[in-house]
Amino acid sequence: MAIVEATQTSCQQIAWFLLGYPLVWSSRAVVSVKTCIPEKKFFMFNSSAEDCFEAGFGDEGDDIPQLDKNIRNFMSLKKCEIVCEMSLYDFLSRWKKTTCAPGKFQRKISNSKSTLHCAPTEQNEHDQPAEEDTDHSNATIFIEDKYKNFYIPIQEGCYNVVNTRPYRPLNIDNIHNCWSALVLHAKHYSDIEELGIPEEAIDTLKSFVQEEKMAESYFDCLEKHVQSEKIKEKYREQQEGNSSDDESSAAEDMFPDWVQSDCSDSDGENTHFGPEQANVSEDMFYTKKNFEKASNYVNKLKEILSAAFTEAQAAAKERALEHAIANERIDPTLPGRPCVAGGLHPATITLRRILGAFGELGYEVYHSREVEDDETNFGMLNMPPHHPARDMWDTFHTTTPGIVLRTHTSPGQIHAMRERAPHPMRVVLPGLVYRYEQITARSEIMFHQVEGLCLGENIGLTDLLGTLEAFIRRLFGPDRKVRVRSSYFPFTEPSIEVDMDCILCAAKGCPVCKKSGWLEILGAGMVHPVVLRNGGYDPERHSGFAFGLGVERINMLLYGIEDIRAFWSGDLRFLRSF
Repeated sequence: MAIVEATQTSCQQIAWFLLGYPLVWSSRAVVSVKTCIPEKKFFMFNSSAEDCFEAGFGDEGDDIPQLDKNIRNFMSLKKCEIVCEMSLYDFLSRWKKTTCAPGKFQRKISNSKSTLHCAPTEQNEHDQPAEEDTDHSNATIFIEDKYKNFYIPIQEGCYNVVNTRPYRPLNIDNIHNCWSALVLHAKHYSDIEELGIPEEAIDTLKSFVQEEKMAESYFDCLEKHVQSEKIKEKYREQQEGNSSDDESSAAEDMFPDWVQSDCSDSDGENTHFGPEQANVSEDMFYTKKNFEKASNYVNKLKEILSAAFTEAQAAAKERALEHAIANERIDPTLPGRPCVAGGLHPATITLRRILGAFGELGYEVYHSREVEDDETNFGMLNMPPHHPARDMWDTFHTTTPGIVLRTHTSPGQIHAMRERAPHPMRVVLPGLVYRYEQITARSEIMFHQVEGLCLGENIGLTDLLGTLEAFIRRLFGPDRKVRVRSSYFPFTEPSIEVDMDCILCAAKGCPVCKKSGWLEILGAGMVHPVVLRNGGYDPERHSGFAFGLGVERINMLLYGIEDIRAFWSGDLRFLRSF
């Protein structure tokens, strides 16, 4: 699994994407439209009705701010003969939106083969329309807006699927359902008021039907609805015992043509059921007399369709196999695909070199935890609460009070001293540290650090300088020059910073060393008596030194890398160069 822009993505999805395949595919485009009454549109927060408010869907000053965007676009169409005879359903299912560059806008109009387009407001008013052409394949409908959007017809057989939200079945006695039917199937309207107010939706629908202001799509739907209701009512009467046997036999004749087909039942009788019978409600089969018969017809139809599907599927697989054999021949003499081997991260490589150098000097590796309490991370290192030295580290705090991500590896000194006190020891403490800093070419919020600690009797500053000089020359070469500058760290006294001659410019001065010829390598110093006492050592008897260095910073010097962000980028080109 991987996290990409806060989205959990599986390896299968990533592989599918890299191969160039679409993650979502459908044979038809789906267009959603809200046909509910505008006053009934709400956005829901939490689950309480008190947390609802009416949603605005338009721009400021819009007279109809709560209408769906697709409805608003339909109402804004420049009127022409095509538009006037079109419903919202026809518009959404048969036309698709596209754009035209401003320079090509007029050329698009002049070059159109069809005269059934609607010109924009900028068209010359003296242009005369040509004679009507029944071919709408090249027709263009323009919408009256500033973006020069226009609509072109969709190829027949690839019409969009119109999804109404919420779904409203045809019911002429329901205000909401009538309003949805008006919005979806009424011929083009320039103003929503043409459809009447929702309280009068039932009367408005009836008048629109009488005046033939509804599209053909609505009448097809209405016809099927009426026929289905008649069938259901007839069978409901039969079930209740209110019909005679003659009426029962006559009920079969009520099935419309779109559900009729020649088929024979188990008794050899000819009946009228066909492949589209699924469009009829189940209520028509609820009588005991016809249930078994209808079931036999459905089962036979299922067997026919299943056999046809299986045969077509087998033929398609055979054709695909033949095509693969003919066009995807495998040459066994060709070499196989190379297997790319992984490797160590450059930070890991450098860290192992550092630990190996100190191992030659007699140091052992000691691992400490990355999540620390505030007292160990700061207090026991001579930084009590409100100490100004805490500002030197920008700290990540957890949700648990007093628990932080360690800002340096120095807290490991306390753990190591309390385990080994009062015995002498020489340890190095590697690990990740975290600081809330701005990410730049020379700083990161997470990086590797190596802490060194040497404790015993009669250990002085010269021992520290000799150790660091030996380490630097083991790592960077025997000819390296070293210098020491005084500094301040709350857990060491005295404190120093160690510089090395710039290996990038041979100490001549460059942007990396800021024209000085020296590069800062690490910080160090003699362990502060307070820290010794907190670790269980007697400062009157024991002494020691400590040092710390950044692994990524050393890596940048070794390989001439100028941007620390490259170590955490995951760029394979960078990682494979080591």
